[in-house]
Amino acid sequence: MSSREIATISIYPTQGHSHSSAQHLSALAAYTRSLLHALPEEERNRHIVLTNLKLNVATSFEDHGIEVREVWQKGNPKFVWQIIRAVRSIPNLKLIHLQHEFNQFGSIFTLPLIPILLWFLHFILRKKVVITYHEVAGRELLNPELAENFLLPVPQCVARILFRLYYRITSFAANELLVQHTKFRGILRDEMNIKKSIEILPIGTEDQINLSDRASSREKFAILPDERVLLFFGTLDWRKGLNILIDAFEALPSPMYRLIIGGGQPVRIKHRPEYQEWYAGISEKIAQNKKITQIGFVSDEDIPALFAACDLVVLPYVVPQMVSAVLNHAASYERPVIGSEAFKGHADPLILFKADTKSLTEKILWSFDGHEQELLDYARRYKVENSWTRSAAILTGSYAHILTLEQTQAKDT
Repeated sequence: MSSREIATISIYPTQGHSHSSAQHLSALAAYTRSLLHALPEEERNRHIVLTNLKLNVATSFEDHGIEVREVWQKGNPKFVWQIIRAVRSIPNLKLIHLQHEFNQFGSIFTLPLIPILLWFLHFILRKKVVITYHEVAGRELLNPELAENFLLPVPQCVARILFRLYYRITSFAANELLVQHTKFRGILRDEMNIKKSIEILPIGTEDQINLSDRASSREKFAILPDERVLLFFGTLDWRKGLNILIDAFEALPSPMYRLIIGGGQPVRIKHRPEYQEWYAGISEKIAQNKKITQIGFVSDEDIPALFAACDLVVLPYVVPQMVSAVLNHAASYERPVIGSEAFKGHADPLILFKADTKSLTEKILWSFDGHEQELLDYARRYKVENSWTRSAAILTGSYAHILTLEQTQAKDT
């Protein structure tokens, strides 16, 4: 039997992977692993992760002192009972941390079961509960696509009411809430009227990462010595503005630029006709330009070399972004990065541009016109200020506060 005291419920990478595999893409998996790995060794030894089955066969393994147990099936309503059963089998378990994403357990049909799970864990099993909301759908951030993905096609006014009700019900079963940006906290307090303690736990950067050799990395991707390489990294989602980047790239005056596109199609929307039409359009442009290289899914082993090989990471997103794993990747690997005004309020104005072809073309040219060191210094500064080590310290402090408060209350009674 496990002696672990803290359980995290989350998607988690398959054994032997750092971020994800081509079969099991998940930014949440990489987030959870990186955060737990940044904990001190004695803290990691207290943790167990309750994650989803990858091959319909329950397995368990240890990852840097963290016990990982596959216990629930994504898309199966029985995930509630599967998690409850696993929790009851851990005798010393005191605290449960849910890494919350709307589609983590499946679809619209599994979403209403999450409050049931949380209420059972907190009020029936009497466990302390922490929730990290990775998505906070306030008025400004709620868009028709989000409502369609998670709440069926309903008017936005109805979607807002449903989201507000959902956050109120789930948060009621939590001792503490965590979000990744001050704006998310403001939405929960002001729009959702949630009075619980809400702490900021930002996505971290890898401050202990080994940087790949630049020369060998460029050779690996067949990059010429004098080529200026732009990198688009991540899922090929229309919200990330890849079409704008391709148009801006084609407007660059010099043939010495090259664009590398690394990432696969988003599983959640790739079968939709409107996405397929958008993807067909950019695929045609890519096929017609020999200076654009699309390499598809990037394995854990190739990510360091890919970032080392590029000269500039470009984030041309077209919808507001409070957090970005790709921005943190660029900073972790100490590469210059620019992003659209979708990052306003999150990133330094130095790196921002308007999300249109002309503005992006001008920003790329500006970046290579004597501003490379300035952008590199920003990336290195961002890396230090937003490390996983700092995020892990915040998390440890939150756990300690909750568990200490429990002990104090127990003594008083």
